[in-house]
Parts: sequence; structure tokens; C-alpha cells
Amino acid sequence: MNRLKEIPIPIAGLALGVLGLGNILPNETLNYLCGFIGFILILTLVLRIIKYPNLIRKDFQNPTLAAVFGTFPMALMVLSTYFPEGFCLWAVGLIIHVALIIYYSVGFLAKCELKTLHASAFIVYIGIGISTITGFDYAPAICNFLLIFSAISAIILVPAFGYRYIKYPVKDPLKPLICIYSAPASLIIVAYLQSSLYISKTVLIILLVMSIILFIFSIAKIIQYRKLDFYPSYSAYTFPFVITANATLNLRAYFPQLTLIAWIQLIIVIILLCYVLMKYVKRYLMK
Repeated sequence: MNRLKEIPIPIAGLALGVLGLGNILPNETLNYLCGFIGFILILTLVLRIIKYPNLIRKDFQNPTLAAVFGTFPMALMVLSTYFPEGFCLWAVGLIIHVALIIYYSVGFLAKCELKTLHASAFIVYIGIGISTITGFDYAPAICNFLLIFSAISAIILVPAFGYRYIKYPVKDPLKPLICIYSAPASLIIVAYLQSSLYISKTVLIILLVMSIILFIFSIAKIIQYRKLDFYPSYSAYTFPFVITANATLNLRAYFPQLTLIAWIQLIIVIILLCYVLMKYVKRYLMK
């Protein structure tokens, strides 16, 4: 059990990526396999939280780790979709995420200089849009509000952190986090399509162009960082690309010409996720 001490918070991001992939794979067996793997990954983090609460409290003093923790409630909300009656799990995830927004806003965003923050902040504010994707049937009014909150957060944070990355250097262990840039536009697309809001093709086109540009940018960063040592931040190579593939797959209903792009993205996603999962298993679960 001492091995649990080494389980990093970003394993929740990997779990989120695995569960998200399971939701878009066109095979029921693979869906449930991803669900099982994602559940095991979440369970390892839950056991660490229970057994070593002092370590988690220490992690929460770090703005990057505190922000990345947002992938945990996000993963809970996605995991809820694997159950016929998943409302309770979805609600728990939502409550934890709202609490994290308050904690992060008061504890870090209001106090820290921009150079001390990273794209992981997107997880806190934009990531709550996952609630609309996973639980719209439970609380449509709340989910519409959270989608708007997520979209406004993206409008503010994406350019602000673009300035941050241009002006200030980033240490190697945190460099992969920039790939979270692939997520905001795509997450908003999927949530928007799930909502009861009027669907505008113009809005979809704008978001699609942003999604593809940020996807290409993030892939370029992966290539640039290919010689980096393995860090827990490699989790950023999973869900942001999964949600991008999900968005493109969903947009085929409006733009059928996206089919080839969607399948190319899905193949890239599977390769990246298998690579990161293998690295995590080797580093933390098979020592």
C-alpha cells in the first residue's frame, strides 16, 4: 500500500481521458473496458486520498496540482455515464468541482502572479462544462448556466494564458500542460450540442476552426517535447485530445465532410492514450 504515496494527482486526468475515449469508441466491449480501466485509475487516487490525507493537503498548496485535481470530479461525472442511474455520482462530481472553483479562485487566482499559473487553470473553470455533456438530462437549467460559465471562462482565460506562455518560461515537468489548449473549444462544442440552446452553424464553424487550430498546435507541442523525460503532466496528452475527437465526431451531423478528420483524430487519440497509460502503469503501478 505504500506505493499509493507515489500516485500523483494527474492520474485523474489519465482516468478522465480513458473514460472519455470509452464514450466515443464504436464498440460496446471497448466502451466497458475503458470504463473499467478508468474506474481502477480513479480508485487508486481515492485510496491515496483516504490513506494519506496529509499528502493531498500538501498537494493542494500547489496551484498547478490543485487545478489538475479538477480532472477528478470531471472523471466522476464521465464515469456516471456508465451507469443507468448515475445521478448521485454526477452530483458528487459537480459539487466537488464547484468547491474547487471557489477554493482555487480565493486561494490562487486572486493572489498569484500570472507567471506562476499554467493552462491547468482551464480545468478548473472551463472543465466544469463537462457537467453539461454528462448530466444535461438531470438538471438542464443548471447545465445551460454552467455551459455559459465555461464559455465565458474560455474567452477570458485562453488569450490570457496565451500571453503568459509567450512572456514567461516553463519548466520541463510542466511543459506538457500546454496541450490542455486543445480542450476548451472542443469541450464547449460537445456541451453546446448537448444543451437546449439554439444551435447556430456560425458558432459551430467558429468553434470548429479554433478546435482544429488548437489541436494542431498541441500536436506540434507533443512533437517538440518528444525528448522530455516522463512526467505526470503527460496526462495532458489524453483528455484534451479525446474531447477534440469527440467534438469532431459529433459535428459530422452538421458537416459530413469532417468524417475523415474525425477518424484521423481518433487514431491519434488512441495512440497517445495507450502511450501515456503504458508510462503510468510502468512508473506507478508495476514498480
